[in-house]
Amino acid sequence: MLVGIIGGGLCGLAAARRALELGADVELFEREASTGGMASSLRAGELTFDLGPHTLYAGNPAIVRDIRGLLGGRLREVTPERGIWRQSRLYQFPFHLGDFVRTSGLRGAGLPLLRYVTARVTDRLNGPAEPSSLEEWAVRRFGRPLYEFYVRDHVTKNVGLSPTALPALWGRQRIRIPDLTEAAAQLMGRAAPPRVSYYPEHGIGRIPDALTTAVTRRGGRISTGTPVVGWARTPDGIELDTGTAARARVRKADVVVNTGPLDSFLLRARNDSVPPEVTEAARRLTYRSTVFVYVSTDDRRAQMPCDLCYFPEPAQIFSRVYSPAGYSEHCGGPSRTGFCFEIHCDPDDALWKETDDALARRTVAEAGTVPFFGFPDRLRVEAVVRVRRHYPLADPSSDALRTVDRFLDSSAPRVISAGRLGSHRYVNMDSAMLMGTAAAEAALGSGTAADIRRIADTPQFVETGRARR
Repeated sequence: MLVGIIGGGLCGLAAARRALELGADVELFEREASTGGMASSLRAGELTFDLGPHTLYAGNPAIVRDIRGLLGGRLREVTPERGIWRQSRLYQFPFHLGDFVRTSGLRGAGLPLLRYVTARVTDRLNGPAEPSSLEEWAVRRFGRPLYEFYVRDHVTKNVGLSPTALPALWGRQRIRIPDLTEAAAQLMGRAAPPRVSYYPEHGIGRIPDALTTAVTRRGGRISTGTPVVGWARTPDGIELDTGTAARARVRKADVVVNTGPLDSFLLRARNDSVPPEVTEAARRLTYRSTVFVYVSTDDRRAQMPCDLCYFPEPAQIFSRVYSPAGYSEHCGGPSRTGFCFEIHCDPDDALWKETDDALARRTVAEAGTVPFFGFPDRLRVEAVVRVRRHYPLADPSSDALRTVDRFLDSSAPRVISAGRLGSHRYVNMDSAMLMGTAAAEAALGSGTAADIRRIADTPQFVETGRARR
């Protein structure tokens, strides 16, 4: 059996590796010049940057053991340190009661804390009624003042949608809110330590590099610079048109696992392989774009007080910033400190249409208003990278996604779609690899498309961290 895999990110590589282990032949098609997808790293002079602050959350210890083995043990334990910049102050993120009281002062913290306690007690008394939106979910657990302080602007700027338009699942998967017992422990300095994550010594890109090597050593074929521009179901399998639209080459596979953008995959179907109602639903799927502005400074005093910091206020064009050297000193340089500024926008909106130079100038100027980035005249732009479809704006309960999911259920195991873009669901690195493994097993008859989606729809991780003091 030949399994054709579209996309060489973590999900596609995990699918290829598992399919080979199960005895299938594998050919993987990656449109870019190298594998890795959003888990890639890039080198800028003496600095290493990633496409975002990725770590292994270690929700599945087997993944950590596996990746450590692939990397020859070169996988570091890191304790996430995260903050949120509000009103010219740095607060720990997610919400930490002791930190909030220390930073805001008793007068500033009094009313928000009263509303928080009231919300926690009321929520417990009212029972498990399902909230209708992320806002309702967060207000019931935070109280409105803390929801507005920690959640509302942060989510709106990152996602581009009001929390009233997002499902409660979005919050359950990403936002950690302590119960009253844990909050009291935080206030007394006895809170549990942050969860440990894992990171390769020389950048997150070492993980897809190792998976690529594992696939090719087992005989898997990886074709880079080879986009899939069309596909069709046939009586004996799937035909894939690869290359360019003008010079396409037909490849045949028994089963296809797609890990690229779900809408693009469905809209490239030929010969009525996808019903009209599914095509129309695919057109309604939307994404968030990101511009990564990589900046360095020779100011050795410039240091973020945390590995990752969110900037929800409009005073800064960027939504979050991370320092790769916070995860591994091998990502830093002897003479320069690096920062990655993420500008979240929508495809083709005003921000996306600005030139790289304009976005870089605004980033440097507005970074100069934040004390820990150093002086703006010592900041140097190293690179600007655009990702048009960074992550899906996913609502598993939406009519469009339900229509697409029903089609995929009926098409499995011949056509399977998995991963962050392939399932049109936000997942972390751990879940993407789990989905790839599950997709390969479904392709070979042990599993279903619903099993793959269940990995993404089950809350498996939330952000944890603390700001250094």
